[in-house]
Amino acid sequence: MGVVLEVTLPCVPQYYVRERSVWRRDLDAVLAGEGKAPLQQFYLMPHAWTWLVHERSVADENRRTGGAALYRLYWLAVIDVLLHLCVKFSASLMRSRRLVHLLYRRLLPAFIFPRWCVTDRSDRQLLMRHDLFRHLEMEAFVTRQHLAAAVDLVVEALRRADERGSYVHHYPICIRRVLPDDTLISMASCHGLEEQDWYAISLITLTEPREPFRRVVAALADRMSSLLGARLHWGKWFPPGGAGVERGYPGLGEFEATCRAFDPRGVFRNRFLRRVLLRRK
Repeated sequence: MGVVLEVTLPCVPQYYVRERSVWRRDLDAVLAGEGKAPLQQFYLMPHAWTWLVHERSVADENRRTGGAALYRLYWLAVIDVLLHLCVKFSASLMRSRRLVHLLYRRLLPAFIFPRWCVTDRSDRQLLMRHDLFRHLEMEAFVTRQHLAAAVDLVVEALRRADERGSYVHHYPICIRRVLPDDTLISMASCHGLEEQDWYAISLITLTEPREPFRRVVAALADRMSSLLGARLHWGKWFPPGGAGVERGYPGLGEFEATCRAFDPRGVFRNRFLRRVLLRRK
C-alpha cells in the first residue's frame, strides 16, 4: 500500500506593477528615477548610446489598466519577436555593421511609446522572453558606486571593437538593480562588506560563431573585475580563469571550509567548481 504525502507550498503573493517605457538622457537621469520607480530596469542601446527605462512601481490597485492585453501583444510581437528577428537579420544573416547601427539609431526608437502607461500582474510585467531565441549571455555585478565607471568600460570596449571591425555588438545592454543579501558567495552578497545595492550588467549575443563576443567580453570582465571588483554570474557564461573570484568574495574561505566539512570527498564538486571556486583544494 502506497503512502501519499501532502505538501503545502508557500503562497507567493501576487501584485500588480505599473509600467511605462521612457528615454533618458544619461545614467544620472536613469538612477534619479529609482525613487518613484524602484522596480525599474533599464537598457543602454548600442551605437546610439541612449537609455531606455522600464519605469516600474507597485500599483495602488490590483487591476489591469491601460489596455494591458494589447500592451502584452505589442511587446511580444514588436520586442520579443520582431526586434530579435531584426537583430538576427542584420547581425547574423547580413553581418552588416550599418544595419545594426540603423536598427538602434533609427528604427527601434520609432516603436517605443513613452505615453503608454500600463498596469498588469507582476508575473506578466516582469517577464522577459529570452527563451524564444538561442543566445549566450555574460552578466557582471557591480556596486552602485562603481556603476558609472562600469558602463564607461562597457561603452569603451564595444566602441573600440566596433571601430576595429572585430566585433559589432547587436543587443541592448540590460541593467537591473539587485538588493544585497547575506549569503557567502552570491553575486549580491555583502558578507564582509558594507551593505549596498548591486547592479547586474548583461551582455548578450545572438550571433554565431561566438568567439568574437567571447574575446571582447572576457577582456571586459577581467578589467571590470580588477578595477571595480565586478562579480560574474555563476550560472551564465563564465570566462576561463575565474579572474577576481578570490579577491571579490570575502566569504569564499568560509564557503570552502563549509564544503570540506559537509563534502570531504568532493562528491558534489564538478569541473567548473574545481576550475573557478575550489582551485586550492
